[in-house]
Amino acid sequence: MADAKAAGLLTADLAICGALMSNTPVTLWPQRFHWASLLLLATSGIFALWALYPRTPKIGSSLIFWEDIRARPTVDDYLTDLCQVDDMEIERQYGAQNYLVCGVLSTKYRLVHRSMWCLLAAVPLLAIRLSGG
Repeated sequence: MADAKAAGLLTADLAICGALMSNTPVTLWPQRFHWASLLLLATSGIFALWALYPRTPKIGSSLIFWEDIRARPTVDDYLTDLCQVDDMEIERQYGAQNYLVCGVLSTKYRLVHRSMWCLLAAVPLLAIRLSGG
């Protein structure tokens, strides 16, 4: 969900920036609002891109994390490793995986939040700029 929100914010940032860049005001007063809006939209876009950047934390050799599972040569190797551990170890690995995923999601949502606030801060400046300053 964080990725979808970040993609939506990035799309809005790019669309508004494109529209603004096609019509730069010639007088000084509207130019200030124009460039301030672009700066906030660019900042919003950077936060959104940063949120979209994939994060794959490592916890070592896990029986849960997909990259660690796929690192085994065959499905039989994975099943052999899986059968050698008790249920408590599997639960521990699920807990560790959940903890890491929570950290990734927390970072993503914090960046989405920052992107949203930069976009919202640009709106009044855009309104002033579009009204002619």
